[in-house]
Amino acid sequence: MRHARQTDRRGRGDRKSFYSYLVAAVLVLLLGSTAISGLGSWLGARFAGLFFERTRQPELAELRAAVTELMLENARLREAAMKCERYRYLLGITKTSVRRTLAGRVLFRREGLVSGTIVVDRGHRDGVTVNTVCLSPHGLVGIVSEVRESSCDVITLKNPAVFLTGTVHPSGAMGIIRSSAQGEVEMQHIDISAEVSVGDRVYTSSSGGVYPDGLLVGSVEAVGPADPGTGRQLSLKTAVNFDLLNEVLLLLPEETTP
Repeated sequence: MRHARQTDRRGRGDRKSFYSYLVAAVLVLLLGSTAISGLGSWLGARFAGLFFERTRQPELAELRAAVTELMLENARLREAAMKCERYRYLLGITKTSVRRTLAGRVLFRREGLVSGTIVVDRGHRDGVTVNTVCLSPHGLVGIVSEVRESSCDVITLKNPAVFLTGTVHPSGAMGIIRSSAQGEVEMQHIDISAEVSVGDRVYTSSSGGVYPDGLLVGSVEAVGPADPGTGRQLSLKTAVNFDLLNEVLLLLPEETTP
């Protein structure tokens, strides 16, 4: 009797084990492929990261170097902008000049080049006024002295009636530019302590005149002796060849913007 009970219990235990194994087998069949696939994907991603990370390192280094260079360039530009703003404040420049240019053709010259007067085919109807500055692609020509409806007279640097303030580059020495009766352009009253050499360029200065800054007048051809009373005198070679002057540009009256 006792033996029969033990046998029955063992049978029930074997059936439970069988059912447990059966359920586990079904779960493995249903979920095993997904679990194994996920594990494989995870291991593959880790392997790829370890393998390809080295190949990306040079590219990342180049990108970091480019970003660093752009940051430095941006800093330099910011510094330049701050300096510009500071210089504008120190110099009292609060407005920007806007000049409109007008092309013109030289019709003829009056009394040759000694008096230095040319006639241009632009006048009142084109917006030209007296004291309109005249230049060429090479440099300063002169200034308008008389305006008619469709033409105007321009007195050039060769005319003794023209005088203006100029600056020698790179020394920064300033003086008065004018022509002699023989048509030789000179720069007078140069500070004797200024270091001026043959070949230095001379530009216009807006100090006390109608000419804007920075127009090329010419270059230093000869440096005169120093005179403590009147300063040094320079002989200039004009940037414009008046013998070949056929077309000019006229700087119309300026408009200012805040």
